[in-house]
Amino acid sequence: MKSAHICPEFSSLTILLASVLCALSTGVLQANDEQLLVYDNIYNTSGRFFSLDSEFGDEISLSGTARQFERFELEYFGEFSPTGDEKAVIRFYENDGTEHAPGAVAPGTLLYQSPAIGIRNGRNSFSIQAGNTGELSELILPDTFTWTIEVFGIDAEDQFGLMLSSPIHIGQSFRDFWAWNEEDSDFGPKLFADSTPANFSQRVYASGGEAGTPNAAPPVIKPFDFKLKSFNPANNNWHLVVDGTEKTNFIIEMSTDLTEGWQTLFSMRLGKQAQEIFFSQDFGSDVVFFRAIFENPELADFKVDRSNQEAGVVNLDIFGDLGLKVRVEWTQDLSDWRPLVNLTVQGDKATYSHKLPEDVTSAFYRVVVVR
Repeated sequence: MKSAHICPEFSSLTILLASVLCALSTGVLQANDEQLLVYDNIYNTSGRFFSLDSEFGDEISLSGTARQFERFELEYFGEFSPTGDEKAVIRFYENDGTEHAPGAVAPGTLLYQSPAIGIRNGRNSFSIQAGNTGELSELILPDTFTWTIEVFGIDAEDQFGLMLSSPIHIGQSFRDFWAWNEEDSDFGPKLFADSTPANFSQRVYASGGEAGTPNAAPPVIKPFDFKLKSFNPANNNWHLVVDGTEKTNFIIEMSTDLTEGWQTLFSMRLGKQAQEIFFSQDFGSDVVFFRAIFENPELADFKVDRSNQEAGVVNLDIFGDLGLKVRVEWTQDLSDWRPLVNLTVQGDKATYSHKLPEDVTSAFYRVVVVR
């Protein structure tokens, strides 16, 4: 099966050509008086779709107070020669399983499992409705739960995937998703390697309360980027490029050993275009490291204490505004970033001790503010 990929073993998303981006039937997506939208993410589909050979899905948080299950819609794209064996099973789980890290609790208790649902060619959607009888007619949804999908009958030369959509209109979801790991017999958290939010085109309807309210329109945010474009050793001429969200303050620092003695070189402000920095300086070392630090008024500082690393423990301190929610990610090679823990700042900081796996000798960390 051609699939979009995730870190650590995957790297890219499948792109759906614009010519097949047909609109969904509005009749399917309109809620009636008894069916209230509590999660809605169909408005910002990107043309990308994603799938895995194993069971996977997304943890979502519902808006409003209506929790009596009514309907679940999940959009997908398929392109294959049908044999009748192309099926999907959708499941709902409570997040009460393995605690991989504080705030990251895997799917555990099974709330519902659908019968096998046929997969069709083109852009379509799975639809699960409560009806008047059966287990779904009595299902009360948790405020936060995980839905998953497991696909059968899709061959290696076929295409199938769930449509991606972001930002979310009603409700919330983190950037990561859950995927079944056969070796561990458990779900584990995953991220897309290119930092695309793992949010899928779907809707959830419920009754017995109030409908969800739309999220505030997100600001226009560009991914931050920092790179060394060129260096001329003959005259020590450097060319750095910094890009990101307009009006963000940043500083450039350098070091020769990645530990102590980071020296500030520039303090600047981003404009509409990438910032080109040209300068000439001899740092007196054959090895020079640069880093860009971008201002975030909510996140004051992030400190990594490696004094116990030989014992297999790295202590992390995140300083910021009270109630600030962050996700700490880590990597061994500065490319395969993995979610480590979700934290909330209490007082003036949040702390976490990372016990390194036995075979890990180096670890790097970064903090992402969760909106």
